Order: sequence, then structure tokens, then C-alpha cells
Amino acid sequence: MPVFLFISSLVLIVSAIKGKQKDLFALLKDDFTGDRNFTVFVFSIGLLCAIGSVDRLKPVSNAFLALLLLAIVLANGRKNLFGNMLDQIKEGTA
Repeated sequence: MPVFLFISSLVLIVSAIKGKQKDLFALLKDDFTGDRNFTVFVFSIGLLCAIGSVDRLKPVSNAFLALLLLAIVLANGRKNLFGNMLDQIKEGTA
């Protein structure tokens, strides 16, 4: 948790120094509202972490967290890293 707070405060400080805080907040707003938002994923991660705090349910929680991570990667479609990598592999060398 302290690492998250440090990184988020560092991002806010850098965006304030550069005068881009409006752009940062618009980007965050787009991530959590509108079409294709990440609110469901954030809620799911929080719920699975809460379930994982019970020792007997930790393996189940870890398995579902891995599945959720896979779903996040695949939900981005062709814009993600793996989609671009597959496109470049299919094209080969020119």
C-alpha cells in the first residue's frame, strides 16, 4: 500500500509540474466511465483479494486472480501487447 501511495503521489506531482493534470484526470475519467470501463475489473480484484485473506480460500482466490488477469489482457482486443506481437509475427520480415 505505501508503494501505491508513493507512485500515485509521484504521478500527481509530475502532472502538476508539467501542467497536465486536466489531461490526467480526463484520462482517468475515461478509464472508469463510459463504454469499456475498468470498474468491473477493479471491483472483482478487490473482492478476490478480500476472499484471499481467508487462509483456506487463498488458492481459489489466486486461481481466480490469474483468470481475471488473463481476461483483462484479452479484453483489450488487438490493441494489447500480445495482439501487436502476433501481428508482427504473422507479417514476418519484409
